Amino acid sequence: MFLPILLLNLFIWQLSANRIADNNNVFHQARLLQQIVLFFICFSLVSMLYVLSVYCYMDFPVFLLLLSIISCFLFYFFKLKSFKFNRTVFKNISYPALLPVLAALLILSSLFVDFAYKWGGWDAMAIWSLHAKYLTLKNYWDSYLTNDLAWSHPDYPLMLSSYIAILWQSAGSIGGVAPSVVAYMALVSVPLAAYSSLSSRNFKVSAIAFLLIVAFNVKFIEISSWLNADILLSLFFLVSFILFNHFKNDNKNILVVLGFFAASSGWIKNEGILFFVLFSTCFILLNIKNRKNILKYLLGSIVPVLMILGFKYFYATGNDIMTGQQNDTFEKLLEFKRYEITYRYFLNEILANYHIILVIIVFVIIFNRPYFKSFAFKVLISVLIGYFFIYIITPLEIKFHLETSCRRLLHQLYPSFLYTMLWALGNIDFSKNEKLLLLQKEPDPLKQTL
Repeated sequence: MFLPILLLNLFIWQLSANRIADNNNVFHQARLLQQIVLFFICFSLVSMLYVLSVYCYMDFPVFLLLLSIISCFLFYFFKLKSFKFNRTVFKNISYPALLPVLAALLILSSLFVDFAYKWGGWDAMAIWSLHAKYLTLKNYWDSYLTNDLAWSHPDYPLMLSSYIAILWQSAGSIGGVAPSVVAYMALVSVPLAAYSSLSSRNFKVSAIAFLLIVAFNVKFIEISSWLNADILLSLFFLVSFILFNHFKNDNKNILVVLGFFAASSGWIKNEGILFFVLFSTCFILLNIKNRKNILKYLLGSIVPVLMILGFKYFYATGNDIMTGQQNDTFEKLLEFKRYEITYRYFLNEILANYHIILVIIVFVIIFNRPYFKSFAFKVLISVLIGYFFIYIITPLEIKFHLETSCRRLLHQLYPSFLYTMLWALGNIDFSKNEKLLLLQKEPDPLKQTL
């Protein structure tokens, strides 16, 4: 039973990360956001170390010993014996403001428990849990990396699978609860991270709106409960935009953390690689005259990028979409019917499960149209277009491919669209908004008659 040892190591890593963040004033006022971000950084680094230990055919107790040695060094180096926990995690949240937070978490948690079931859905069982089982087999871990198991997508990165494998080996048994634990942590972190970010800027209406919209989106919570990986990827997408917004307003040291999160998206799923490439391209173009910003961002991305490249080059099989391309790819790009089928499916899925986004878009069009020229919108719409064209060129039957994957692709982007638009609405300068001033100055016809 190694679980207490794992938790103690994670706790020391979290304290060390807090010491670094506090010394560099990285997160400024968003203390709750800081804890969420640092937890997933620490857990991700531990999981990367675990994967490296698996590459080296290392026993799990030896890995824990190595982890403990690193933790002892961190404990000594950062003088954690004298560490005083910063009690301002809820600094920007008054006690009355905690009520909608607790209510949203209660609703979200109860719905998650209702929908969750052992081992999750097909993707959770056939991909992430299966890969995690192989990772626990020291001498045979790479046996699944074959085209004979193409239905299990052996080319998929290993973050979630390594999370699950670590929990299993720490608990001393393989069970269906671990995948749900990871999914629940990611799901809860989505509204809390966005709320902390928005409330730290005093966008209280936007913060509460995000909480309630996510808590009452039953389909979003249901998908999170049985797909596991997509809610984790959704969180990393969201945190990337949150960190970008805070980099503009707080401390440029946060760019290192931003680089880590954006790149780590590619260590979760292949879709994350597309996101990282597009996010990085837009970021570099935006900061083309500021090399220091680019260097800090790239510095943070080095470790996840090396993990992705190492796995893809030395171990992973070819991606089924890419290796399945035939000589008819160009013909598919010219086939109007494929565009129509994909467009209709995307639209129907949005109207069925994410229609609130369309309502918020209307408000953004009215009150803050520059959002559609923003960094966030450019990245998100580029990723969405990338997803769209995957279906245009897919070697699979297009309707089957849409039915089995479109929902989770929109699930990945939904919180980021929601957050960035609510940030844009919260960021309105009411004193300069002509539409709002007209509404305020418009005379009351009843008073005029009197």
